[in-house]
Amino acid sequence: MKHTVNAITRCAVIGFALLAATQGAQAADPGRGKTLWSSCSSCHGATPATNVSGSWKASGTAANQGDASSILKGINNEPTMSMFKGVLSTTDQSDLAAYINAARYNKSQATNDQCVFAWAEAQLPAVFGKPAVQQGSAGTLAYRLYASNNAVGYDSADGQVWVLAPSLGFATPVALGAATSTSLMGSARTANCSQ
Repeated sequence: MKHTVNAITRCAVIGFALLAATQGAQAADPGRGKTLWSSCSSCHGATPATNVSGSWKASGTAANQGDASSILKGINNEPTMSMFKGVLSTTDQSDLAAYINAARYNKSQATNDQCVFAWAEAQLPAVFGKPAVQQGSAGTLAYRLYASNNAVGYDSADGQVWVLAPSLGFATPVALGAATSTSLMGSARTANCSQ
């Protein structure tokens, strides 16, 4: 088992080096957005669910993960929010918008890795059968290893989903690619991380 986890770590590092120039869109993380919300709560309330001071402007529709551009507009156009100019990264804005969206539409704020693991276990129980025999992280890569020696991982740095599953043709850890990872994250959130 330890050998498999080390293999995931090694392949993740190699994969990041190869993919560094072509990183794709990262799915927003409402769990992280919830943590960031503490800097918004003095003006917008303890939770965005109440729409204090128009926080829903960033919520988007129930089917998406919010509208991060609305947060940037607020920072640039509202004098009371000018203190956040240059402070919130694009990822911060996306994660906040996802949290606002989740709170408005009563979605779970599970982290992206939790959603991916739940999706893999529900959709492919013969491959990623619960319970995991080991779980942990290596840097930004969170992973779960199963009794079948199959593993699934999620890297919060670039939104990549990693798979080790010889029965599915993945004999070594493989990043599924930005487009596939983003699509899978959407499916995982819809299937397992919405109430």
